[in-house]
Amino acid sequence: MIGCKYTLLRHALLIAVLATLCGCRSTAAIRSKVLTDLGADNDAVASRFEAYKGKKKHCHFDGRSKSDYRVMLTGFGPFSDIEFNTSSLVAMNFADRFNQSQSDLLSPIISKDDADGITRQDVVTIDGLRVEVCAVSASVIWDLAAAIYLHEAQLFRPNLIIMAGMDGSQHEMGTWEHHAVNVAVPSHGYEADGSQSSVTPVSGSQTSEPEILKGGPAVLKMTWNATKLLEATQSIIRKEMPGFDVRTSDEETPGKYLCNNVSYLVLAGLQGLPLVLAGDRIKMQVSGLGLTKAGFFHYPWISKQDLQEVHIWSDVLKAAIRSQMNQTSVD
Repeated sequence: MIGCKYTLLRHALLIAVLATLCGCRSTAAIRSKVLTDLGADNDAVASRFEAYKGKKKHCHFDGRSKSDYRVMLTGFGPFSDIEFNTSSLVAMNFADRFNQSQSDLLSPIISKDDADGITRQDVVTIDGLRVEVCAVSASVIWDLAAAIYLHEAQLFRPNLIIMAGMDGSQHEMGTWEHHAVNVAVPSHGYEADGSQSSVTPVSGSQTSEPEILKGGPAVLKMTWNATKLLEATQSIIRKEMPGFDVRTSDEETPGKYLCNNVSYLVLAGLQGLPLVLAGDRIKMQVSGLGLTKAGFFHYPWISKQDLQEVHIWSDVLKAAIRSQMNQTSVD
């Protein structure tokens, strides 16, 4: 017995030495470092997330639903000089486009009572199928927006998540993103009313940008079929919005700002990776959503409350949803 223990110990030490020499790290070692840091705002962001979870209105799935498919659409609130964020306008008005239940645009205003996020749940019909839609709009706040999206995903259990925001570098081009990177720019976010927030990621090094998850994978691919998305939506945009187009990002990244932040964290969460956000103040682990397809869409840099334009983008999202139904391949 003593000899067996000695042999096992010797093998364990050898494996540890080899792992150190080759630079390998076990999953446990990586996961022990999975956290983000917002410095002095860690506690405030955690408190705001608790307030959000304590609200009465959330999307839900009780297991008895007769829906054939469930889709979660996300968007951001206002920021900088953008009074109306197209991503939230489209998400919150998506169902009305096809149910004809609203003749005017619903303005996705996030009030103080909303605790940094609002939701809306509806049912639409796509190709004869009953599709439940959970629309979520969140403040442009590091870690908090991603935590809100993941919380709603766990409650709603969607088959598909289409996250969205606006691309400041593209005024006539939409982008179905390919992947997210484990990097955050040390830049502030924005409060629900569009005013500047103090919440900013911090780095442990003065020479490098902060990681979203310390020790996490460098790149996470979107889990949807981007080729199918492009094929399904490009003709609509070119026909209905002359001068506009859409693409897939391929080797490019969705930047290093909030759009990349929520993409990376949602993708990591869907993989079942334990997430420790806002320092160590928010701990999350999503379960049972490993087959959920998810990705991020960047709208062009446009900002106006235009019913026709929102309807066109809603048609684009409907075509996107249709393209992902019964699709299993990822590119």
